[in-house]
Amino acid sequence: MNLDDKIKLANSLNQQGEIDKAEKLYLEILNQSNKKYEALLSLGLINIKKKNFDSSIIFFKKAIKINKTDIRAYINIGNIFIILKNFSEAIKYLEKAKKINYKNENVINNLSYLYNEKNNYKLLDININLGLNININNFFLLNLKGKLLINENNIEEGISYYQKSINANDKYKYAYENLLLILERTNKLKEFKNYLDKAKNIFLDDEDILLFEAIYYMRIKNFENVKKILITNNLLEKFKNREDKRIKYFDILAKCQDNLNETKLAYNNFEQRNYIIKNQIKNKIFDKNIIINLINDYKNYFNKENISKFKKSNIAKQILSPVFLIGFPRSGTTLLDSILRSHSNIFVLEEKLLVSKVRDNFFEKNQKKIKSLETLKNEQILSLQQDYLDILKKDNKNIDLSNTLVDKFPLNIIEIGFIKRIFPNSKFILAMRHPCDAILSCFMSDFKINEGMANFYNLEDAALLYDNVFTLWKNYNKVLEIDYCLIKYEDVVNSFEETIKKLIVFLGLKWEHNLFDFNKTALKRQKINTPSYNQVIEPLYVSSIDRWKKYKQIENVYPIMKKWIKEYDY
Repeated sequence: MNLDDKIKLANSLNQQGEIDKAEKLYLEILNQSNKKYEALLSLGLINIKKKNFDSSIIFFKKAIKINKTDIRAYINIGNIFIILKNFSEAIKYLEKAKKINYKNENVINNLSYLYNEKNNYKLLDININLGLNININNFFLLNLKGKLLINENNIEEGISYYQKSINANDKYKYAYENLLLILERTNKLKEFKNYLDKAKNIFLDDEDILLFEAIYYMRIKNFENVKKILITNNLLEKFKNREDKRIKYFDILAKCQDNLNETKLAYNNFEQRNYIIKNQIKNKIFDKNIIINLINDYKNYFNKENISKFKKSNIAKQILSPVFLIGFPRSGTTLLDSILRSHSNIFVLEEKLLVSKVRDNFFEKNQKKIKSLETLKNEQILSLQQDYLDILKKDNKNIDLSNTLVDKFPLNIIEIGFIKRIFPNSKFILAMRHPCDAILSCFMSDFKINEGMANFYNLEDAALLYDNVFTLWKNYNKVLEIDYCLIKYEDVVNSFEETIKKLIVFLGLKWEHNLFDFNKTALKRQKINTPSYNQVIEPLYVSSIDRWKKYKQIENVYPIMKKWIKEYDY
């Protein structure tokens, strides 16, 4: 039997699933001639099936030496490295394949997937655009383009690409999931329901789509239906190997039970959710003590003796003087944000790390010594203000600085000592809520974890952080002249006009009727980046006031909170 006949027979055996017999023949072919490209390629594929990845790579590399212009070996090595999660090596071989044939959709799709996994959005965009030029209906790339645009906060355009992906392939579930996620996140409930119904008809009894259905009923406050979907479909069991889905399951169920006053069950499910979040590998890197240590450093440093060493600043004209909206998380800052941005002369900057970035840059240049604040000259203060403005303008190129700038970042309450040094004439809005409601809400909220939010896995840590934060705030008030307006969440709910008028006067602005329509303002926003995104679009309601009284677990931390309840007259 000549080589060509042997190859035909080996290929036939391979196609019939007789891979051991096929492998034996391919090896015989190589012994007779070590330059048979097809045999090397087939041996590589057989070893992939057997999960002998090292052997596969050897065969594919030998194939490449024989024929450097056939992209199949490059693609297969790339695919092996994708399986092995070695994305850098996968990219190396797939980029070589792209140089040989830049119109191969398989190569472009895989490279786009890899650049998305590595968060290399510049190269991702290049590959997506290249692939869509080849095939405008490439549903995989249309979906990735949507994700890319959403990451860049181009919400409407991102939504349109998800829709294009679905139109190109109405059975591609990932596009439905991504679209439903952003429609709910941006409070587009009518569109959400429309696509949810389409998905339910295509993906019958699919656990992911059922979870979205539970979210929908949660949003329209049909809590009995939420429980029915979650429990009767046995979703927890179906999500047993999927951490993020179990987190969402417990989150929805707990909030549903809270609304139904099933507080014992709700608390247990919040605990279950937080336990999973705490033990995720990506979250274990965050040390809850870092923020406590920072607070203690500030408490020890900011005293009358040290502040007396500060060089007096007599800057005639500052570059800018923002208003800082501060408070403990879940104390109504997002509600105040939506109210304030309804005013035509207010620009609210939501949850950006401007102060932290300026602070970190400053201390990095000054051996990380707080004492370096003492010797700041006027020109250095102006330079730091300019640093703040430069960071601000990166994301807000057309900002009108004649408006009142409100920097909303609740835990900037910790940074008041630094802020007052850099912005001596700054004003502060202190958002306040009953201390027990604030810490309970933090425990209940599904935050993106950082050093601060790592204190909210349980009530005890949340209460200790609260105590530390307001001890520092009280200390700041003793040694610094802080121009602030305290706004209680409960007063906003119960005496809206009187409370907000007080705030507008404090800001030196005129009252506008638009302030009453804050929930409409919230609806128009592309995306609200806080856990209360779905609450601020609704009219004011009292159900979140005194929620803590329903939870017996608060008794364990009440001794810590008692002094602050008294301090703020609750």
